[in-house]
Amino acid sequence: MIVTMIMIMKVNALSIGIMTNKPPTASSVSGDMPMIALKAVSSLSRSSLTSINVAIEHMTGSYPIADVIRDVDEVQLLERQNIALQESLHLSHLDFQTRIEFARERLDHEESMIAWTLQQADLLVANHNPQLSDRRTSTFAIDQALRRAAEKLNKLETKLAFARQTLPLADKLRIVSKSNQNLRDAMSAEQLDSALRLFRLNELLHSRIDDMARARQEHECAIALTMMPVQIASST
Repeated sequence: MIVTMIMIMKVNALSIGIMTNKPPTASSVSGDMPMIALKAVSSLSRSSLTSINVAIEHMTGSYPIADVIRDVDEVQLLERQNIALQESLHLSHLDFQTRIEFARERLDHEESMIAWTLQQADLLVANHNPQLSDRRTSTFAIDQALRRAAEKLNKLETKLAFARQTLPLADKLRIVSKSNQNLRDAMSAEQLDSALRLFRLNELLHSRIDDMARARQEHECAIALTMMPVQIASST
């Protein structure tokens, strides 16, 4: 309860003065929460979790925060790419091929593990009596869903802090864009193509690692759901 109150206070503090655009639907925000966790909490908890995520989505997609986040994302992407291009300047063709192949193998492994983990979670839930779902409530599942919402809120706060502590974002964007172009100009066409391919693979790999962490949360929630005793969830 204390965690929930703190999160709601953060949401209210961040949302002051924000004008909303098209409101997100409950289904769009529930996709960011552990789906199995939502089956293991009371309807009241589910409603509260959805409200928190709706508020976060409102802030993320509304002016002026949406524009700030877009610029921050672009600056940070170019900064990461600049580092990768700088590191790639002196790589040989063989170096690129080796690193690209290694990144692909890791990516295939992560995607296979994500699919397997989610499949195991689904099987765990499918093998327990589905009629008991609405009569089970798990504090572990609530913790996982709140943790997911808190991660989204902290990610938003981190980006806003970056914007506050950086040069005017438009100036910063021009600087990193110029550096990016200089690095590209210093590479041959073949070298640049390999460097960008390696960069995209590594970006996708980092994204899949995050997906794997969420898949583990789904699996943990499935275990909690199938192992906990049945209890009548209070409506108050």
